[in-house]
Amino acid sequence: MSWLLPLLLACVEYGLEDPDSQVQTSAAVTEYFNQESLSGLDLLFVVDATPSMAEEQGALAEAAKGLLTGLLGWQLSWQIGVVSMDLREEGHLRGRPWVITPAAADPEGALALALQVGSSGLPPSAGMEVALLALDPDNSANLGFRRPDAALHVVFVSDGDDQSAADVDARFLAWMQAEAEASGRRVVASAVVGDVPGGCEGEAGSATPGTRYAAVAQSLGGAVQSVCAGTFSEVASQISLLGQEGSREFVLQAEPSAGSLRVFVDGERVSGWSLSGQSLIFDEAPVAGADIRAEYRIGEAG
Repeated sequence: MSWLLPLLLACVEYGLEDPDSQVQTSAAVTEYFNQESLSGLDLLFVVDATPSMAEEQGALAEAAKGLLTGLLGWQLSWQIGVVSMDLREEGHLRGRPWVITPAAADPEGALALALQVGSSGLPPSAGMEVALLALDPDNSANLGFRRPDAALHVVFVSDGDDQSAADVDARFLAWMQAEAEASGRRVVASAVVGDVPGGCEGEAGSATPGTRYAAVAQSLGGAVQSVCAGTFSEVASQISLLGQEGSREFVLQAEPSAGSLRVFVDGERVSGWSLSGQSLIFDEAPVAGADIRAEYRIGEAG
């Protein structure tokens, strides 16, 4: 059997020296995407209706004209709803029309009027609880406001803190997170409230700290600004960012081989993304108009 050893050695030598002895079954793939702008934005104002808010409501209704000027200049489908923090109204949208869109005869006037929810509201002034009622898909009174493919921005406006039950903060955050996952769009909350921790006084009135509202706004990446300033400037900036934002997820034609995917945005290689099957998911959506390139391999060498 001494002839076996030279034969085995010959086989190994042949395999190492002849590159054609390995069958290549992998292939390089390059895919291109262009980031489109956000298709839609649903904006919900949740406004304190207690007697102390009369002065602030007037100032913010006037400031809303500037907010609408910005919205009207963006190429996206937006709609606005306003609800009172008075639980007796069960989160029903206010105003005529009760959903304000660019097609309204006078959207600026309609929003200014809707934001003046009155000052006869009774405690508790429960903004987060009301927001959950307003956005509940089973709330038939608001049917048509919340669209499944639109981003969502909830703006709390109050000169006091949220008086909802203690567990509502967590429930509101969980609902917003679930909404983001279901829609594939960003959800944001902003707070136009009394400064934390000392409250505020200003031309638009005075306010105690809006601690709970500020905390959920910060958790959801929104603006926190003083209700005493009588402006929506920082909220408008946040809405502007949403208006420029597109999708975070792009579906590849095939599932990349492990570790082979490289991602480029406007020609520059980037991190800040994850891969789930064939879905390329960015941590933050690339800006509108960005060119996205995905390079990867499929299959394996045999």
